[in-house]
Amino acid sequence: MSTAMPQLSMLQAFEAAGRLGSLKAAAEELNLTPSAISHRISALESRLDIALFEPKGRGLSLTHAGKTYLAGVRSGLDQISIAGDQIRHQGLSGPLKIRLYPTFAHRWLIPRLESFTSRYPDIEMDLVITTSPFDFSSSDTDIAIEYTKRPIDNYECVKLLSEEVVAICSEQFHIASGRPTDPNALNNLNRIHNLLHPEEWDWWREKAGVKGNFSARDHRVNSRDTAIDAAAAGLGVALARHPLIDEELTTRRVIAPFGVSASDSKSYYFISTPERLSIARVSAFRDWIVSQSKRG
Repeated sequence: MSTAMPQLSMLQAFEAAGRLGSLKAAAEELNLTPSAISHRISALESRLDIALFEPKGRGLSLTHAGKTYLAGVRSGLDQISIAGDQIRHQGLSGPLKIRLYPTFAHRWLIPRLESFTSRYPDIEMDLVITTSPFDFSSSDTDIAIEYTKRPIDNYECVKLLSEEVVAICSEQFHIASGRPTDPNALNNLNRIHNLLHPEEWDWWREKAGVKGNFSARDHRVNSRDTAIDAAAAGLGVALARHPLIDEELTTRRVIAPFGVSASDSKSYYFISTPERLSIARVSAFRDWIVSQSKRG
């Protein structure tokens, strides 16, 4: 009798045949032929120098020694499976800290996030909503979603989304204003300014080819989300961005009736460090968000 450890393939064939009581059933489960199963069991019996099975009609019956050995083999294979699961899921639990912009968080990420958390229920999401620049060196941030023109040196960067800027308003405001579709009509309509981007309307007018000067009353807010909400409430026309505004356009909470848009030179990027990407939960989130971004 050899004292060397039997090959795993022999043990798997024996366990399947012993559990199922059939070479054919074991072969189907392991995607092998019955003769391959029989060969591996015979090799195992030769190594152990003991009979594990005895014929029983068209099937197999474990000997007393076979029953004892099967219990030990099943326990060992279970432990191997558990160890494999632990390795695969190592790092797929615990907190995941992400810094990102408010509008991206509220209008794009959070509506999609359940598909990630349901896949990885042991990962705790820690979303830091901010407009401040990220700094991996002085914080425990794992990931930043940054709005920038190009990848940032010395970081792992993946482009997620580009944006098209459109003028939006409520349907009621549009009707009350005479249903204009010519973008030059914006010169005489109330506009909603985002004070965080005071130059945005002038930039958009130039990019969209709107002529003349804006002359109507202006309203001012200090965030993109508030500008969208103000437009939806009928206060005037605001600038918003595809694809972050797509849900509101689909439900007609707002409309974009003027038929022009402007492409921004910046895009949203996934940003992390090589060290943090070696953590399973960080790389899992990267793969998930890249997949989501390809859907728009």
